[in-house]
Amino acid sequence: VMAALRFSSGLPPIANRVDPAKRPQLEAAIAKTRIPRPMFDRMESWAAAFTLMGVQFQTLGVEGEQGVEAVLRKAFAASGKPVGELETNREQLAFFDRLPESAQRQLLEGAIENPQATRQQFDGMLKSWLAGDVDQIGRTFNHDLQNSPELKAALLTRRNWNWSQWIERRMAQPGTVMVAVGAGHLAGNESVQRY
Repeated sequence: VMAALRFSSGLPPIANRVDPAKRPQLEAAIAKTRIPRPMFDRMESWAAAFTLMGVQFQTLGVEGEQGVEAVLRKAFAASGKPVGELETNREQLAFFDRLPESAQRQLLEGAIENPQATRQQFDGMLKSWLAGDVDQIGRTFNHDLQNSPELKAALLTRRNWNWSQWIERRMAQPGTVMVAVGAGHLAGNESVQRY
């Protein structure tokens, strides 16, 4: 799905899509990916951001296989329990693909933040999550979205609304279901449970 959505023709060079002062950070981040540099010029800004965030996560020691979603999916599959999804991978990536270019560029600039700032932000998120501090989770997880209404609407509020409607319909049916979503979706005034 990512391969089908991430490339477009006629895009400006990737370096022209970030603030000139951040271009050295961009080039350093691209070099860490080991992906041929010309490929980034063909990537949409959101896809380049995703690719660069992957390197940031590796630097932080974060592995997708250790994430809550992967652990729950594996445990449920091992016990023979059905696993569904609130959104498909295509739907999730389409949210980013449809973002206005200005919002995609904000995402891209966020993906090349100073490694120390990224580490500090990640540590704050993890600390909040481990403590179960919902208010702090709302502040740390959703902080970057406050400056971009487009990103916030596409990645948080619309999704939370859609999920809450699905949950409400499902709760009216017999049987037991477990719903797991990222902690950032459970905090703040526009959380899944508030809708």
